[in-house]
This record gives sequence, structure tokens and C-alpha cells, in this order.
Amino acid sequence: MNCIPCPKGDICPLREADGSLRIPERLVGIGFRCWMAGFATCDINCWEAGWRIYRDRLGADAAKGAITELSCWVRALSAAANRRIEFYPFYDPFDGVAFCRDERLGIAMIAAGQHEAEDAVRGVAATLLGTPDADEVVRTARDFAAVLGAAGMTLEPRQSQ
Repeated sequence: MNCIPCPKGDICPLREADGSLRIPERLVGIGFRCWMAGFATCDINCWEAGWRIYRDRLGADAAKGAITELSCWVRALSAAANRRIEFYPFYDPFDGVAFCRDERLGIAMIAAGQHEAEDAVRGVAATLLGTPDADEVVRTARDFAAVLGAAGMTLEPRQSQ
């Protein structure tokens, strides 16, 4: 199953040579999934799994900041959504993971935030939330994007949806 359809095929900048999604995009998608699942189920195991993945990829210090901002972003998304935000059930493999449309929108929002594409951040937020009222979501997305960038996790600027 492909994670994000890409019109560039084999030369897709979002993919590694083996066809897997790049680590920065995977981190955002899996973080989104773990935190959405944690808020939906109140199961701490979802958050702990996300923490372990971030710690393993970023180191404990950088992961603390990233997880803090991830949590703020997902909490803002959950509070502002005018529709049910979809996500796949969490399972632990980091490699070969596939993302649903809403998870891909989350990845696109953070990518746009890293590349200061304000109109894109707002447009993706409105699509994901089902409402144009997205100021807090946009602010928290930019904060999360900045922390990831500072940790060396730069997403590609253009995401397919």
C-alpha cells in the first residue's frame, strides 16, 4: 500500500530508495496517529509508543520538545474539528507504514508550516477541521514544525494529498 500518492513516481522526494516514506514525514504521521488515538481512547500506551518512536529517532532531549508541541497541535486539532478526524489504528512498525487521508493532511500541514507557506497551512487546516476557524491549530502547527526543524527533521515543502 502506498503512503502518499506521488505524481513523480520513482523519483518522489518524499520517499527513500526502498520506496518507504522519509523519516520526517513518517515521524509526523505516526505522531499524529499516536496522539489522536491517545486522545480518542484515553489509553496511555498510544502516547508511550509515540514517545518511544520520537526518542529513538531524535534523542530524549529533542523528543521532549517535539512531543510537547505535537501534543499541543493534536489537542488544538481535536478541539477545533467540526468533523471526525480519521486515523488508522496504531501498530508499532515505523517502516512501511501507510497513512490515511487525514494523516496525510496532518503531514502536509506541518510541511507547509516548516516552509512558511501560510496560505497552505490555513487551507490544509480548514480541510482537515471542516471549518475555516483554525487560528489555534495554525499556531500550534507552526510551533510543532519549528521544533521538528530545529531537531533536523525537515519535511519536503510539497505534499501530495
